[in-house]
Amino acid sequence: MDRLPDADFRQVLTQFASSVAPVARVEAGEGGPSESSRAIAEDLVAVTFVQPLLRQMREMQQLPPPFGPGQAEKQLSALMDERLSTQIVRASRYPLVDRLAADIDRMGAAAAGARFADQPQTVDRGSFAR
Repeated sequence: MDRLPDADFRQVLTQFASSVAPVARVEAGEGGPSESSRAIAEDLVAVTFVQPLLRQMREMQQLPPPFGPGQAEKQLSALMDERLSTQIVRASRYPLVDRLAADIDRMGAAAAGARFADQPQTVDRGSFAR
């Protein structure tokens, strides 16, 4: 029987370790959510919860023309709401954002584990026998 070169075995171990590490980190509760999952969660909370509140508050203003919003403010209000909602969520530490980010990490780790399990095994187990 031919033995696998050490480089191929190291590659298999590295691939396995990279797919299992996120699962272990999430299950152990270490480190908290990753930066990318936190950014996704912040954007989701900003668009889903905060931005509609800002829009509703802006629409409730019924000031007379000299004090009310002009045509330019009406056109740019959606952009201002989007920017302000993102700043509000990123500046505050909402527990909802932490929970969503942890869930995103957990789902990503489970998907990574499933992808690795679905890949065909390229290692011939008989080659490790002495």
